[in-house]
Amino acid sequence: MKKTYLLIVVIFIVSLVRAQSPPVVINDTLYPVFEFGVGYDTTFAIHVLNNDFDPEGDDVRILQVKNRAGQDLLDLTFTDSTILLSMSKLNVVEQVYDYQICEVNDSNSVSNWGHLYLNPCWDPEYPVARNDTIELKPGSFTTHNLLLNDYHPAGDSLFVINSVYGSITGDSTISIDFPFYIQQNNLIGRYWISDTNVYFPWKDIANLYINVNNNNWYDSLDINNINARFNCFGHHFWDFDSFAHFKVPNGSNVSSIFNQTLWVGGLDPVNNLHLAAERYRQNGTDFFHGPVSDAYDTAFDFRWHHIWKLNKSDIEYHKIHWDDPGYEAIPDILSWPGNGDVDLGQSERIAPFEDMNGNDIYEPMLGDAPQIKGDQALFFVFNDVRGIHTETEGIPLGIEIHAMAYAFDTPEDSALWNTVFLHYDIINRSDTSYHDMYLGLFTDTDLGYAWDDRIECDVENGMYFTFNGDEFDLGGYDNPGYGEHPPAQGIQFLGGPFLEPDGIDNPKFDILGNQIVDESINGLNFGDGIVDNERMGMTHFNYFNSGGSAWMNDPSIAPEYYNHLQCIWKDNTTMQYGGYGHATALAEGPDAKFMWPRDTDPYNWGTMGLWPNGGWNQNNYFWTEEIMGANPNDRRGMGSTGPFSLASGQKQSLDIALPWARDFDGTAWESALLLKERAAYIKAKFQNESAYFSVNPQVQNDNHLAIYPNPASYRIHLETDKSLQFPDYEIIDVYGNVFSAGKLSNATSKFDLNVSGLPNGFYIVSIRDGEFYCSARLIIIK
Repeated sequence: MKKTYLLIVVIFIVSLVRAQSPPVVINDTLYPVFEFGVGYDTTFAIHVLNNDFDPEGDDVRILQVKNRAGQDLLDLTFTDSTILLSMSKLNVVEQVYDYQICEVNDSNSVSNWGHLYLNPCWDPEYPVARNDTIELKPGSFTTHNLLLNDYHPAGDSLFVINSVYGSITGDSTISIDFPFYIQQNNLIGRYWISDTNVYFPWKDIANLYINVNNNNWYDSLDINNINARFNCFGHHFWDFDSFAHFKVPNGSNVSSIFNQTLWVGGLDPVNNLHLAAERYRQNGTDFFHGPVSDAYDTAFDFRWHHIWKLNKSDIEYHKIHWDDPGYEAIPDILSWPGNGDVDLGQSERIAPFEDMNGNDIYEPMLGDAPQIKGDQALFFVFNDVRGIHTETEGIPLGIEIHAMAYAFDTPEDSALWNTVFLHYDIINRSDTSYHDMYLGLFTDTDLGYAWDDRIECDVENGMYFTFNGDEFDLGGYDNPGYGEHPPAQGIQFLGGPFLEPDGIDNPKFDILGNQIVDESINGLNFGDGIVDNERMGMTHFNYFNSGGSAWMNDPSIAPEYYNHLQCIWKDNTTMQYGGYGHATALAEGPDAKFMWPRDTDPYNWGTMGLWPNGGWNQNNYFWTEEIMGANPNDRRGMGSTGPFSLASGQKQSLDIALPWARDFDGTAWESALLLKERAAYIKAKFQNESAYFSVNPQVQNDNHLAIYPNPASYRIHLETDKSLQFPDYEIIDVYGNVFSAGKLSNATSKFDLNVSGLPNGFYIVSIRDGEFYCSARLIIIK
């Protein structure tokens, strides 16, 4: 006789009740039991609504059921709100299904997602395995007895015969040495048990849940209207468990970006390609936490598998109270990574700090204090040399990246209130110099519901952006959507690598006032009166799609990543203007650097000053995905900047903004127009108020001398509050030694000085003009 059992265990988890008191789902865990070796035609009715409810007492029903990891969907009937479970669709390991419920009379009153955990097991004549959970931290070692909650109905001895994690000692103990490079918060393994100590088909299987108790490797900016998660190895906005964490508005559960990664590629002196890039870490890893070092061990990981988060108010409090009796600095001030371990080959200076005694050593309990950008900042360091590049198979560059994400607490300024910023310093720690280098940002922008988005670029603002393809953003899996008046999300290049020095202030306009068609279109510091401070903006943008045509599909190996950085397709053809950017997909030419620019390239910079073929960019006929008839879908984009050179020991920087905008009275496109307005405002502010975005906003004393950037490496800008007539300057160290002196040319209040010859350290810069005298501190870091 066929024996069938159904054991149901319900786990109650408190669900958050959202606005308008929608129905509430309580997770269910079930243990269907069936006889080993019999047919799989048994069907159970699972009443998942037994513990679900509506706060207002209304009747509820199942709205939808989804599976994970490619499992077959369960049979489902809505008449009595039960799920019909067929054994033919189960395996003997845990499967997870997600379901939502709604009110019977109001399908718009929808619950959060609930989870149905199914743990099928064999007939109780055989061993019964139950899931185990282990809590541990990266870099730790632990042991766990897997059989403590397993049993045999007849009382026979049990043995663990295999496990996907760790090593088994004795009959039941698993030992796990958990490395730092595992980034997931939660992992799932399996183990097999039997009533014999050898492999035997009559066994049971259970899951081993490993909860990684470590939140130091990520943190979030949350001081303004955006809650944005950053990870310490440079792969941002998601938790590696499929959930997006670029939440806008702050406090909501709707996100506008799924993930973003940095791509870096360049050629060595014999033209070998070196490249580091990631997309989703599905194939491997190219970037690693921490600075370049001679040793990567547990001590290194405990130090650098970390993100430091500080508010400006934390730092100001520390600066006032550091010498108060009994004062204790907060952990991220105490552990601020101002210095690397030079004995291990690490950089001497890493995170910026105010050095009270000028000894180049971060000493917070002697008054030194971290320096951050904005009102709240996250600091982290990562490199590309700790291991082989398993994502791209590229040759490592030997770069170290100092990163600071920051935001401003300015609710009165809607542009800054809805923007987060990110600054990268890319330092070549190798002995190889590179040319034809490019920096890129790969961004998967899931604007609420991911499958109804559009993407294009704004050449003049140096931005690519996503907006909704229809006027109502539906909810999707674990992302509730924006509903009416959906927003727009931008990725903006504020300042890229510095142009090669040429001894002049490169202009933005010619002598007739016409825009010059070069990097000055969207670059930084052109025509500002300062020599050799010009920086590139976004120089390329393209869209490529997983599962699309072979030539535009996702890259797999380093040369394909490098191609995408230059708007070159996988078949080595250059992107063409029009259509879908390829000669076989309606493109008309010529070669193009920006895909779907609409009307934002009036000077045809993206086509080297040539008018596009086919009448594009004229008479209100602009290249967009809509005009090509493309349906809205899941969009990803790649913006890049280059080419540039990076010599051994040299540093280049990248500044980006991530603005968000929503016109609550307008259409999806009007939200995009509002985004463009904010991007233009942010770009102008970044250009004209650079000190506002500095880690050390205009170091200034009572004599009104401002120095920026500060700390500096190669060149500084001096500014006084009065115009001077050919003043003298002097730079001395803390011991009074004169390192540089001379006259400042031009009758002005602004001056430019080359300080590339100064060693790392603390200096006093003074200016004298007749009776006028002023001075200020300067820090040199290279």
